[in-house]
Amino acid sequence: MAGRLVGAFLALVLLAAAGAGAGYVVGQEDVEEPATFAVPQAVPAEQPSYPVNVYDVTPDPDATPLDGDPALHEEKFRAGGFKLRAPVPDGWQRVELSGRTQWNFTPADRVPNTYLLRIGIVAGERKSPSVETSSRIFALRQQETDGNSENLIIEEQTESAFTATTIVGGYQRVIMERFVTAPGNSSAYFTVAMNGREVDRDAMTELIDRVVAGAYVPEAD
Repeated sequence: MAGRLVGAFLALVLLAAAGAGAGYVVGQEDVEEPATFAVPQAVPAEQPSYPVNVYDVTPDPDATPLDGDPALHEEKFRAGGFKLRAPVPDGWQRVELSGRTQWNFTPADRVPNTYLLRIGIVAGERKSPSVETSSRIFALRQQETDGNSENLIIEEQTESAFTATTIVGGYQRVIMERFVTAPGNSSAYFTVAMNGREVDRDAMTELIDRVVAGAYVPEAD
């Protein structure tokens, strides 16, 4: 009797094992194979394409570059009751601009589209140097918007000065301007500016420095 029980028990164990094995196989067949995806091969990235403006620039006149250390003499300026004394290069011609508050200076034998110096009295506007600087840059941007210049680039801007480049009449110009206060006053009193060619750039900086250093507000005529 015991033998028959043991035999029956073994048969049940074997049958269960067989069923378990069959269930595992079915389970595997019912599960979908993991999806596979092709991995894209790396390709060289193309440089982004941006629109590029092309400007027609006329070659600069082949004239002698500006001398940053010319002999200077003192000139008198007056506008709206405000007075100024400032040094300018010897032999340069003085031309008063409309408004009677600014003056251009150029060599007597100046070749057009080379360089010029401008001195102006802005004390009557009662604006800080930073406001004057921003206003001047705004005017240059408006000039470009109006189609009177192209490709304005503000290279450097401080509280009282700026340097820019632009194309006017087909010529590439370097523009520098500085607004200066009078002693004991926070408003800009006068301005010294130059425009010229790239070859004149360093000398323009030197000449502006010299003019500003030598300018003063006289106590009397």
